[in-house]
Amino acid sequence: MSLVSHWPIRLARTIVVAALFSLPIALLSAQGSYGMKQGAAPAMTGASPAMASSTAASGGAAASPAPLQGMIVSVEGSTLVLSEAGGLSARVVVGPDTLVLRRDPAALASIKSGDALGVAATREADGSLKATAINIFAPEVWQKARKGQFPMASGQVMTNAQVYRSVESVGGRTIYLKYDMLDAAIDVPDGADIKRMVLIGQSDLKLGAKVTVRLADGDQARAASISLDAPGA
Repeated sequence: MSLVSHWPIRLARTIVVAALFSLPIALLSAQGSYGMKQGAAPAMTGASPAMASSTAASGGAAASPAPLQGMIVSVEGSTLVLSEAGGLSARVVVGPDTLVLRRDPAALASIKSGDALGVAATREADGSLKATAINIFAPEVWQKARKGQFPMASGQVMTNAQVYRSVESVGGRTIYLKYDMLDAAIDVPDGADIKRMVLIGQSDLKLGAKVTVRLADGDQARAASISLDAPGA
Protein backbone atom coordinates (compact mmCIF):
# COMPACT_ATOMS: atom_id res chain seq x y z
CA MET A 1 0.00 0.00 0.00
CA SER A 2 1.36 3.46 -0.89
CA LEU A 3 2.04 6.31 1.59
CA VAL A 4 -0.86 8.18 0.07
CA SER A 5 -3.24 5.33 0.83
CA HIS A 6 -2.09 5.27 4.50
CA TRP A 7 -2.78 8.98 4.96
CA PRO A 8 -6.54 8.84 5.83
CA ILE A 9 -5.93 6.15 8.47
CA ARG A 10 -3.09 8.13 10.09
CA LEU A 11 -5.22 11.29 10.08
CA ALA A 12 -8.09 9.50 11.81
CA ARG A 13 -5.73 8.12 14.48
CA THR A 14 -4.31 11.62 15.07
CA ILE A 15 -7.79 13.08 15.56
CA VAL A 16 -8.74 10.35 18.07
CA VAL A 17 -5.52 10.79 20.09
CA ALA A 18 -5.94 14.59 20.17
CA ALA A 19 -9.52 14.21 21.41
CA LEU A 20 -8.44 11.83 24.19
CA PHE A 21 -5.74 14.27 25.41
CA SER A 22 -8.08 17.28 25.30
CA LEU A 23 -10.83 15.63 27.36
CA PRO A 24 -9.02 15.70 30.76
CA ILE A 25 -7.98 19.31 30.15
CA ALA A 26 -11.59 20.31 29.50
CA LEU A 27 -12.74 18.52 32.66
CA LEU A 28 -10.06 20.19 34.77
CA SER A 29 -11.02 23.61 33.40
CA ALA A 30 -14.68 23.01 34.24
CA GLN A 31 -13.79 21.86 37.75
CA GLY A 32 -11.69 24.98 38.29
CA SER A 33 -14.55 27.25 37.29
CA TYR A 34 -16.85 25.59 39.85
CA GLY A 35 -14.26 25.46 42.62
CA MET A 36 -13.25 29.13 42.52
CA LYS A 37 -15.10 32.10 41.15
CA GLN A 38 -12.79 34.03 38.85
CA GLY A 39 -11.44 37.10 40.64
CA ALA A 40 -12.71 35.92 44.02
CA ALA A 41 -11.17 34.32 47.07
CA PRO A 42 -11.64 30.57 47.49
CA ALA A 43 -14.99 29.77 49.07
CA MET A 44 -14.96 28.20 52.55
CA THR A 45 -16.95 25.33 54.09
CA GLY A 46 -17.29 23.20 57.19
CA ALA A 47 -17.32 23.89 60.91
CA SER A 48 -15.21 26.90 59.98
CA PRO A 49 -15.81 28.22 56.45
CA ALA A 50 -15.43 25.19 54.20
CA MET A 51 -14.46 25.04 50.56
CA ALA A 52 -17.90 25.15 48.96
CA SER A 53 -20.45 26.63 51.34
CA SER A 54 -19.44 30.28 51.53
CA THR A 55 -19.04 32.51 48.53
CA ALA A 56 -16.75 35.49 48.19
CA ALA A 57 -18.81 38.65 48.25
CA SER A 58 -18.23 42.18 47.07
CA GLY A 59 -14.78 43.42 46.31
CA GLY A 60 -13.21 40.51 44.41
CA ALA A 61 -9.88 38.97 45.26
CA ALA A 62 -7.53 41.94 45.07
CA ALA A 63 -5.61 42.04 48.32
CA SER A 64 -6.17 45.09 50.49
CA PRO A 65 -3.17 47.45 50.74
CA ALA A 66 -0.98 46.52 53.70
CA PRO A 67 -1.66 48.88 56.62
CA LEU A 68 1.05 51.16 57.97
CA GLN A 69 2.04 50.89 61.60
CA GLY A 70 4.15 53.40 63.45
CA MET A 71 4.39 56.34 65.80
CA ILE A 72 3.31 59.88 64.96
CA VAL A 73 6.49 61.98 65.00
CA SER A 74 5.28 65.07 63.17
CA VAL A 75 2.09 66.79 62.03
CA GLU A 76 2.42 69.02 58.96
CA GLY A 77 -0.98 70.50 58.26
CA SER A 78 -3.18 67.60 57.16
CA THR A 79 -0.19 65.25 56.78
CA LEU A 80 1.04 62.87 59.47
CA VAL A 81 4.63 61.68 59.47
CA LEU A 82 5.04 58.20 60.96
CA SER A 83 8.18 56.53 62.23
CA GLU A 84 8.01 52.85 61.27
CA ALA A 85 10.02 49.83 62.34
CA GLY A 86 13.55 49.73 60.98
CA GLY A 87 13.93 53.50 60.99
CA LEU A 88 11.67 54.03 57.98
CA SER A 89 9.23 56.92 57.78
CA ALA A 90 5.92 57.35 55.99
CA ARG A 91 3.70 60.32 55.21
CA VAL A 92 -0.07 59.99 55.06
CA VAL A 93 -2.73 62.57 54.31
CA VAL A 94 -5.65 62.88 56.71
CA GLY A 95 -8.79 64.04 54.91
CA PRO A 96 -12.17 65.16 56.24
CA ASP A 97 -13.55 61.65 55.60
CA THR A 98 -10.71 59.81 57.38
CA LEU A 99 -12.10 57.83 60.31
CA VAL A 100 -10.16 57.96 63.57
CA LEU A 101 -10.84 55.04 65.88
CA ARG A 102 -9.86 53.84 69.31
CA ARG A 103 -9.42 50.09 69.76
CA ASP A 104 -10.85 49.12 73.15
CA PRO A 105 -10.23 45.58 74.47
CA ALA A 106 -13.36 43.42 74.29
CA ALA A 107 -14.33 39.96 75.47
CA LEU A 108 -15.38 37.13 73.19
CA ALA A 109 -18.63 36.87 75.14
CA SER A 110 -19.49 40.48 74.23
CA ILE A 111 -19.98 39.57 70.55
CA LYS A 112 -23.70 39.37 69.90
CA SER A 113 -25.99 38.54 67.01
CA GLY A 114 -26.24 41.54 64.68
CA ASP A 115 -22.75 42.86 65.46
CA ALA A 116 -20.72 43.87 62.41
CA LEU A 117 -17.23 42.37 62.55
CA GLY A 118 -13.96 42.50 60.69
CA VAL A 119 -12.28 39.12 61.23
CA ALA A 120 -8.70 38.39 60.18
CA ALA A 121 -8.16 34.65 59.99
CA THR A 122 -5.71 32.03 58.83
CA ARG A 123 -6.82 29.20 56.56
CA GLU A 124 -6.18 25.79 58.12
CA ALA A 125 -5.10 22.67 56.20
CA ASP A 126 -8.71 21.41 56.10
CA GLY A 127 -9.91 24.66 54.47
CA SER A 128 -11.45 26.08 57.65
CA LEU A 129 -10.70 29.55 59.04
CA LYS A 130 -9.32 30.34 62.50
CA ALA A 131 -9.56 33.91 63.73
CA THR A 132 -6.42 35.72 64.85
CA ALA A 133 -7.99 39.16 65.36
CA ILE A 134 -11.52 40.53 65.50
CA ASN A 135 -12.64 44.14 65.27
CA ILE A 136 -16.18 44.91 66.38
CA PHE A 137 -17.23 47.80 64.15
CA ALA A 138 -18.97 50.96 65.29
CA PRO A 139 -21.97 51.75 63.04
CA GLU A 140 -20.07 54.59 61.36
CA VAL A 141 -17.22 52.24 60.52
CA TRP A 142 -19.52 49.51 59.19
CA GLN A 143 -21.15 51.99 56.81
CA LYS A 144 -17.80 52.63 55.11
CA ALA A 145 -16.23 49.20 55.49
CA ARG A 146 -15.53 47.02 52.48
CA LYS A 147 -17.99 44.18 52.96
CA GLY A 148 -17.55 40.53 52.11
CA GLN A 149 -14.54 38.23 52.18
CA PHE A 150 -11.19 38.86 50.53
CA PRO A 151 -7.47 38.08 50.88
CA MET A 152 -5.14 40.37 52.79
CA ALA A 153 -1.60 41.34 51.80
CA SER A 154 -0.41 39.32 54.83
CA GLY A 155 -1.82 36.12 53.32
CA GLN A 156 -4.67 35.94 55.82
CA VAL A 157 -8.35 36.14 54.89
CA MET A 158 -10.48 39.12 55.95
CA THR A 159 -14.22 38.67 56.49
CA ASN A 160 -16.32 41.80 57.02
CA ALA A 161 -19.88 40.72 57.78
CA GLN A 162 -22.55 40.58 60.46
CA VAL A 163 -22.97 37.92 63.11
CA TYR A 164 -26.16 35.88 62.91
CA ARG A 165 -25.21 33.04 65.27
CA SER A 166 -22.56 32.23 67.86
CA VAL A 167 -21.89 28.76 69.26
CA GLU A 168 -19.68 27.86 72.21
CA SER A 169 -17.07 25.21 71.54
CA VAL A 170 -14.19 23.58 73.40
CA GLY A 171 -11.37 26.12 73.59
CA GLY A 172 -13.33 28.97 72.07
CA ARG A 173 -16.37 29.69 69.95
CA THR A 174 -17.61 29.45 66.39
CA ILE A 175 -19.18 32.59 64.96
CA TYR A 176 -21.40 32.56 61.88
CA LEU A 177 -21.25 35.61 59.65
CA LYS A 178 -23.45 36.68 56.78
CA TYR A 179 -23.45 39.47 54.22
CA ASP A 180 -25.30 39.33 50.91
CA MET A 181 -24.33 35.96 49.36
CA LEU A 182 -21.53 35.34 51.88
CA ASP A 183 -22.30 32.79 54.59
CA ALA A 184 -19.24 31.79 56.63
CA ALA A 185 -18.35 30.13 59.92
CA ILE A 186 -15.10 31.04 61.69
CA ASP A 187 -13.51 29.41 64.74
CA VAL A 188 -12.43 31.88 67.42
CA PRO A 189 -9.80 30.47 69.80
CA ASP A 190 -9.39 31.89 73.28
CA GLY A 191 -6.19 33.68 72.29
CA ALA A 192 -7.73 35.77 69.48
CA ASP A 193 -7.17 39.53 69.78
CA ILE A 194 -10.62 41.14 70.09
CA LYS A 195 -11.16 44.89 69.99
CA ARG A 196 -14.20 47.16 69.82
CA MET A 197 -13.71 50.06 67.40
CA VAL A 198 -14.91 53.33 68.94
CA LEU A 199 -15.15 56.46 66.80
CA ILE A 200 -13.10 59.38 68.16
CA GLY A 201 -11.91 62.68 66.67
CA GLN A 202 -8.91 63.70 64.60
CA SER A 203 -7.85 65.94 67.50
CA ASP A 204 -6.99 62.71 69.35
CA LEU A 205 -4.06 62.10 66.97
CA LYS A 206 -1.22 63.28 69.19
CA LEU A 207 2.54 63.19 68.79
CA GLY A 208 3.91 59.92 70.13
CA ALA A 209 0.67 58.00 69.49
CA LYS A 210 1.18 54.51 68.02
CA VAL A 211 -1.26 54.09 65.18
CA THR A 212 -2.34 51.72 62.43
CA VAL A 213 -3.22 53.44 59.15
CA ARG A 214 -5.35 51.76 56.52
CA LEU A 215 -4.86 53.39 53.16
CA ALA A 216 -7.62 54.34 50.75
CA ASP A 217 -8.12 52.07 47.75
CA GLY A 218 -6.55 53.67 44.71
CA ASP A 219 -4.78 56.38 46.72
CA GLN A 220 -1.76 55.07 48.62
CA ALA A 221 -1.06 58.49 50.18
CA ARG A 222 -4.46 59.04 51.80
CA ALA A 223 -5.64 57.47 55.05
CA ALA A 224 -9.05 55.80 54.96
CA SER A 225 -8.89 55.13 58.70
CA ILE A 226 -6.46 55.54 61.57
CA SER A 227 -6.76 53.47 64.71
CA LEU A 228 -4.93 53.62 68.01
CA ASP A 229 -5.13 51.42 71.08
CA ALA A 230 -6.86 52.63 74.22
CA PRO A 231 -4.44 53.87 76.92
CA GLY A 232 -3.09 50.89 78.82
CA ALA A 233 -4.43 48.38 76.31
